[in-house]
Amino acid sequence: IDFSWSVGLPLLNAPLKSIMEEQGICYSKSPFQTLSSFSDDDQSYNANEIYIWKMRLIYASIFHHQHEHAFAEARLRTNAKIVDTKQYQQEIQQHNISTFDYECPSAKFFVTALPGFGLGATIRQTAVNAILVGLAMNRTVLFINNVKGVEEYPPWTLAGCDRRDFQCFFRPVSPCVITEEQLKDAPVIATKFGHIKSIMQQIERGEQYPHQDENIVRMDHVNFNFLPVTNTILHKIHSISNHLIDQLEADNGSKSTLYTSIDVLHKAADTILDEGNLSLETNIGLFEGAQSSARHAIVMYILRPLQEHAAKIQKLVQNDIPYDTKSPGISLGLPIRSSDKCHRESECLTFPSYMNMMSKIYSTSKENSGGAEEILENKPTVTIFLTSELETIFDDKDRYLRNTSLLSELPFTPSFITHRADIHQGNGKMIKSMKRGFSPDDIMLSTMSV
Repeated sequence: IDFSWSVGLPLLNAPLKSIMEEQGICYSKSPFQTLSSFSDDDQSYNANEIYIWKMRLIYASIFHHQHEHAFAEARLRTNAKIVDTKQYQQEIQQHNISTFDYECPSAKFFVTALPGFGLGATIRQTAVNAILVGLAMNRTVLFINNVKGVEEYPPWTLAGCDRRDFQCFFRPVSPCVITEEQLKDAPVIATKFGHIKSIMQQIERGEQYPHQDENIVRMDHVNFNFLPVTNTILHKIHSISNHLIDQLEADNGSKSTLYTSIDVLHKAADTILDEGNLSLETNIGLFEGAQSSARHAIVMYILRPLQEHAAKIQKLVQNDIPYDTKSPGISLGLPIRSSDKCHRESECLTFPSYMNMMSKIYSTSKENSGGAEEILENKPTVTIFLTSELETIFDDKDRYLRNTSLLSELPFTPSFITHRADIHQGNGKMIKSMKRGFSPDDIMLSTMSV
């Protein structure tokens, strides 16, 4: 990774475009990704712009939190490379130091292994929560799998390369690394969700938690519930955001930046504290977790594919989306998780029932925006992005479109976009899909591009 910008440029200036582009699952023309030049003459902004910059600030803050201890080391490497490139390359090879290997001597670490769940459950219930814990503890988070002799850190079942870990498909969550010996010697502070919840409560009360002074702490075998985004975490993100804005303002010496005004950045940063954080006494579920901007930004940060995979994802998305320059207008997402979920964790509905839900979401959205009557009368075309791991869902969609009676009940005319390269693995377990001849990378590409 090239940290040469850390020598002199604030992260929220030109480097912001680079770290945003690392987020390879966002459509290149999405509002989150679209950074346009800003002029001092343009002082207008609206609530939507504030919200988008809030998301970008949280994303940049997570990046900074996970990378800051590598910056000084990166500057030393950059200078050494400039002074004597040949000697630099020889020393890097001699000590078997790879692109993402930074010692980060000033860092403290919170380490866990990713479990063998499906990707969604792994990210929601382990990876995101681990980042939240790391923010609360002020520790750099590492995901480590496939450590010989440590059964708590087995190969990651979703990995498709020889290293058998998260970095087979995704960028590392931090450039900092630790040794196997350091991992084995580190104290285990949690083996149950209750342990982590108790530690988070101690942090909220300003108390010390077990092994707080250790450089590395481990969390083993924890099957998370949802952790709330606590007051401590929100203030940590807010503090980093303001630090990044201050860096930018000091470097720039003006009230505007390359992409927006300093005023907009400050307003966006202040809204981070308006998240309405939930108490640790609350049993937070999927709905409450889905409302958190911090969780959304953390998911986007974690799911940064390696460059070669990101390029394939963008190509697949371009093939599916028929509009490159014009706006899709009104659009809704309809991800239908079916197959094995129908028998255990959820009730699977008929396709008309799903479309009734789309109708309610659409109508509620229009009522909230104040344009319900006009839109409902005009019956516009609404783009629906339909995805599912089960092929029969798409047969159900075709039958639904042939039913004029059902279509007439909708307040809009549906226009479906589907992922044409989806492998429709038919279940949520990668091992079963691999038995059908799909590789882990096939499955991950299909999953990440829908």
